Amino acid sequence: GMTHLVAVSGTHCAIVTGFVFLLARAARSPPWLVALVSTLTVVGYVVLCQATPSVVRAGLMGTIALVALATGRIRAAMPALGATVTVLVVVDPQLAVTAGFALSVMATAGLLLLAPGWRDALRRWGVPRGLAEAVAVPAAAQVAVSPLLAGMSGTVSLVSVVANLVATPVMVPATLLGVLAAVVSPVWLPAAEFLAWLASWPAWWLVLVARH
Repeated sequence: GMTHLVAVSGTHCAIVTGFVFLLARAARSPPWLVALVSTLTVVGYVVLCQATPSVVRAGLMGTIALVALATGRIRAAMPALGATVTVLVVVDPQLAVTAGFALSVMATAGLLLLAPGWRDALRRWGVPRGLAEAVAVPAAAQVAVSPLLAGMSGTVSLVSVVANLVATPVMVPATLLGVLAAVVSPVWLPAAEFLAWLASWPAWWLVLVARH
């Protein structure tokens, strides 16, 4: 019930690209540069995770979700998601019966339909914007894929729901620190080792929750 936290998904792609997006915005970069850097990040993510079909789909889904969350144009994003799904299924009809593809689509739909409202509600309760998005994004994806996971497995585990609620908040630091360690490792190994050590703590929490 926690496999999606460590699988390559559109959620992870959105986390990584969203982090770079926020950095570019904080540096007051022009919109075209923000868009360019974010696009290059998606490409880099696909290359880093190896350009298998599932990774490419994750990149596409994550990009749609990120653009929608960043611009606030949720209404435009849903038709974009529908068009992307249609094109991919026409190109590769086998995707229509592929569990990974269905999970990616549902997770992205959750990010588009649920995450903005949950993020805004958290902000009204005084939660900082970055933390509100860090909580709302993975939680929305989990809720969206839960019915599909239940249909695939034939069971609904209440323990799995609780485990995901407890484990999901560390997915963001684990993802970002892990990617940073991989990016830095070719040029500065000691720094990469330190980043990997930092990433080991949220990863340790995931393992602990999964075991107990």
